[in-house]
Amino acid sequence: MVSPGEVPDEDQVPPLPITDDREQPRKIGIDAFVETTPHGRSHEGRSDVSLDQVEALTLCSDRSVPLVEISARMRLPLDATRRLVAEMQADSLVVVHEPARFDDDETASVELLERALNGLRTLAGDEPRRPEPSHAELGDAEYGRPEPAQWSAWWADMLARRTGEEVWVGMLSRGEVHVVHHAFRPDDVVQALDVESAIPWHACALGQAIAASLDDKAQKALLAAPAARLTGRTVTDPEALRQLLAVTLARGYAVEAHAATLGDATIAAPVLDSSDRVVAAIGIIGPADRLMSEEWHQDLVDAVCTAAVALSQDLGAGRTAGLPSA
Repeated sequence: MVSPGEVPDEDQVPPLPITDDREQPRKIGIDAFVETTPHGRSHEGRSDVSLDQVEALTLCSDRSVPLVEISARMRLPLDATRRLVAEMQADSLVVVHEPARFDDDETASVELLERALNGLRTLAGDEPRRPEPSHAELGDAEYGRPEPAQWSAWWADMLARRTGEEVWVGMLSRGEVHVVHHAFRPDDVVQALDVESAIPWHACALGQAIAASLDDKAQKALLAAPAARLTGRTVTDPEALRQLLAVTLARGYAVEAHAATLGDATIAAPVLDSSDRVVAAIGIIGPADRLMSEEWHQDLVDAVCTAAVALSQDLGAGRTAGLPSA
């Protein structure tokens, strides 16, 4: 376990534990074929199936699809696709066929690769599955982003399982945090999908976590803009916000209660990319009396920070000083 204040090395970040009794999903071979099960075909309307899982289930609904084709069609990194499929296999949403390897049956393996290549060749005339992601703009600064739903889904789902809370992944654009991925609580309560919601950066932990990690110029641009008061607990004074960001940067995570919505709280930590630049934040949202309780608060903070570290390292972050410690 990493002690408070100490940042883990890349290969020391522990996987997030799953709150049920299942073992963690095994790694799927890159030569695997995936097919949706009858159970998986009944996913419609279920809150425990993520958007990326729905897309993968649809791709595999009427045929056995190579894992590499799923990766290409969803524009996901191969490792992220393997984790996504492994998690769906553990939930009996898909069945995975892993044929013989080259050293076992060369003919079967060559046939397998040909089938995979044929699937990939069909992509040549495909339209992109989603529009190009928007850029976050702070003053004259413009930050290009990879598509967040592709790289955040697995860790967001794991964080929801670990904490029992809803998980948001947010990106900063024009002074607002846009929720670009939403993982539901792992329970049977009906929940509304909250994607593309926009919240002023100063009124949520996601925005504070991102803003605290920005350079001085970008941070000053945010603080110079008028801050709207959403509730009586919203901090709007520029100097108070500057101090809040300094505290957030020092400890590596942000906490907000009642600032955006009375009764709600958020805990969030920044996500860095391969250029060691903050690109997003991941956090949990829930009732303030639960997230801020003495009994659970530190465990929830640790879970959020662990997810942020792991997600940053998935994106290739090499700087350790700017990452939160779990």
